[in-house]
Amino acid sequence: MPGLPEALEAVAAGATQAAVAALGQMLDEHHRQMTTYNSHLDSASEALICPLALLLVAVAGRRGLDLKPLLAERAQRRVLLRPLDGRHRPEVPAGAKAAIDVDYMPELFLRAWRPAAQDRPKDANRGTEQTESPTTSGGGSSVSR
Repeated sequence: MPGLPEALEAVAAGATQAAVAALGQMLDEHHRQMTTYNSHLDSASEALICPLALLLVAVAGRRGLDLKPLLAERAQRRVLLRPLDGRHRPEVPAGAKAAIDVDYMPELFLRAWRPAAQDRPKDANRGTEQTESPTTSGGGSSVSR
């Protein structure tokens, strides 16, 4: 994939602008392949994310580089998808396409890679203290007969 070696080097070196440029190339290529008829990503479910760029942005985030906002224009796009079963659905006109907005690097996946303290508010554990339940207090069974 174009830009992958450069992106790896830039993330390892902590070079924000070089990483943004290389990841931008990767996202552009992913988008091109997704929108090319009969490519391996054409109308495939794995086309909705760019796993290599997602992984590199997550690793960069762990290393202190916040690249996602700088790549928003290239990561969030509108694409036209054809139905996968158009031949078997007579009510769908031939050549029909659906326009959808995609984010090739969803925040949901990036959130899992962030350090735990960064996502959690200060009082996130409030109210989750272990309290003694009637069955563990040693006072007998809580089941009535």
